[in-house]
Amino acid sequence: MRSFVLFFTILPAEFQLHAQAPFSIQLEEVTAAGLPGVQSFAWGQDSLARILIIAGRTDGLHRRQPFASFDAAGNNGTLYVLDTSGTLLASRDLGSDLTLDQREQLSSTNPEFIQRGNPLYFVGGYGYRTSLSDHSTFDRLIAIDVNQTVQQILNDQPIDAHVRTLTDTSFAATGGYIGLLSDTFYLVGGQYFHGRYNPMGPTHEPGFTQRYTNVIRTFSLFDDGTSLVLSNVSETRNEQDLHRRDYNLAAQIFPGDQRGFTAFSGVFQPQTDLPWLNFVDIVPESYTVRNDAQQQLNQYHIAHVVVYDEATLSNHTVFFGGLARYVPNSSGGLDDDTNVPFTSTISCISRDSANALSEHYFAEQMPGLLGSGAEFIPAAGSNYDDQEILHWTGNENYPVLAGYVYGGIESSAANIFFVNDGSQSDAGLRWFKVWLVPGNVSSWEAVAPSNADRVKVYPNPSSGKIHLEVYNPLSTRIKIKIYDAHGRTINEGEFSLNNENRVVLEGPDGIFGRLLVEVENSGRIHKQWIHHH
Repeated sequence: MRSFVLFFTILPAEFQLHAQAPFSIQLEEVTAAGLPGVQSFAWGQDSLARILIIAGRTDGLHRRQPFASFDAAGNNGTLYVLDTSGTLLASRDLGSDLTLDQREQLSSTNPEFIQRGNPLYFVGGYGYRTSLSDHSTFDRLIAIDVNQTVQQILNDQPIDAHVRTLTDTSFAATGGYIGLLSDTFYLVGGQYFHGRYNPMGPTHEPGFTQRYTNVIRTFSLFDDGTSLVLSNVSETRNEQDLHRRDYNLAAQIFPGDQRGFTAFSGVFQPQTDLPWLNFVDIVPESYTVRNDAQQQLNQYHIAHVVVYDEATLSNHTVFFGGLARYVPNSSGGLDDDTNVPFTSTISCISRDSANALSEHYFAEQMPGLLGSGAEFIPAAGSNYDDQEILHWTGNENYPVLAGYVYGGIESSAANIFFVNDGSQSDAGLRWFKVWLVPGNVSSWEAVAPSNADRVKVYPNPSSGKIHLEVYNPLSTRIKIKIYDAHGRTINEGEFSLNNENRVVLEGPDGIFGRLLVEVENSGRIHKQWIHHH
């Protein structure tokens, strides 16, 4: 049985040497008629580089009301075939030749997926399950013969002979990620969610069950084109640092040419309803929690690409848009918004040859508030290895086509959650070429780990008193406002900090669910969500 050893890394700041990317980013939008809008989907590619789009949502950000969230009208029940110019070649509804279980899973949202050679393995996902008479997480792996399925769609023929299913509770995850290394699959993070989403919490009607997996789950999968056999299933559990979903897992080349993965940011921390800032590095037999650096930008599942600089032995993982707690401002700093808004930022986490991490952002931005739930599709013929890491040799003297960004949510404003009636955002149907332009990028702006967590609100969740602690206060008087999930003010006042810079408040009586705590200290405002029950 495989077991993982946990390490923590905390490096003194004076010993951190920050890698410099050898390229800048340039986006080229391609106008393509007929492209479908889709987000949080799966994709595979056949031997002719044609792209198969499966599942996901055709609407935007999910709504707050249980009856409207993740409704069937927004399911993507169509299979699409695109080419790399963004042209729609063919489409086909999930037909009656598939079983009901297969059709429901292949129209779910936030599945995990990975392609090994020709077969695409589609794992989990969240959607309506007729067998359970409710929305739930699927506990199945579906193997799809990409070459044959694409050809059948182009010919408008049945696909059932090219779709196989394996059921096991190991696959019951949504919002996680799956990686492959030396024929071992790594299913990392995610959650099991049963019922309809409700921001007021699981005890409010109609109620739901939510369990983060909190694991690195490894397994082997035998597949001879007919039979699927699961074996060597092993789990390593960490209910703190592996408690994350809707994040990004990317392959990495660590010092010593060791292969593995990094789990970036994601949501939510167990103690507070905010995105993670740290990382988890994963290699065979062990993982390391990286508290020595932070990812403050691009914190949800988005399109991303890994570039390995062979000259400096550095990884550069580039992230495109999405949602983030921190947004660059015009003065070169970061604005902290705990509403976690949509953003247009394109950022990079660099890992140097000494394994030190740093975060930067590019001058180039996404042309709008888009990218959450988008996918990056590597360009065929570029210098990718079998883990989809693009190798940068140092001999590039012209722009390199890295790949394409497609889909995701496009929002009309940064913060729409509390006003969202379904019209403020939509599933993106834009297609972008991503070019890497050679040359050291002196215009990058380094993002140092901030002191933005200057106010701590705890415990979270809370059932009684609410404690606030202010770091480096500008004055001993603070103003506090507490809002409910509908934006109504339920408590406000001005308070004096004690000699430990703390304030203790009585929790609101009879009001439960998500609460927004706003703290103002001499014009400096901090906002944080908590859950009160």
